[in-house]
Amino acid sequence: MSPAGSDATADPMADGGGTGSSLSDLLAGSLAGVAVVLVGQPLDTVKTKLQTFRGLYTGPAQCLAHTYRKSGFRGLYAGSSPAMVAGVAENSVLFASYGLCQRAVAAITGARDAKQMDAFSNAVAGCVASVFSSVVLCPAELVKIKLQAGRELAESRGQRFQGSVYRVTKVNTVNIIILCVFGGIIG
Repeated sequence: MSPAGSDATADPMADGGGTGSSLSDLLAGSLAGVAVVLVGQPLDTVKTKLQTFRGLYTGPAQCLAHTYRKSGFRGLYAGSSPAMVAGVAENSVLFASYGLCQRAVAAITGARDAKQMDAFSNAVAGCVASVFSSVVLCPAELVKIKLQAGRELAESRGQRFQGSVYRVTKVNTVNIIILCVFGGIIG
């Protein structure tokens, strides 16, 4: 057993910064992602419809009531599959990378651990961590929004919505490949 104040505490990894901490950050982020989608998805659907179909609804309450009457809970939770994947992926990556970034910034600044870091150092760790989470989040958000708006668009035309996570993802992937391959030629 080492005496208090020994060099063992100077290592940022010695204060809960090992693999166990990263796994708990990953699990906490996953649970946070699930909670965010379960609670916020109906409001996100309303927000997307209000932004996509300007003038169709008089306000959020009317949009919420119309969506529920027309499609029930299924309509309010449209796009929740990719939202759940995105929420879990984004938050687990964010929580895990934030913990790792805190440890890296602590090592660079000479702080013993994240608790010893000032607000600016924590902000730097958060900014770097958010880069990793946005790489995961953006493609899934695009699929979710297309599912939310597609259902309303089909209903406004008197059609049945034929979209699925697979179809929207397939179209997005093809479009991204075309843009990457031919973007310089076309643009």
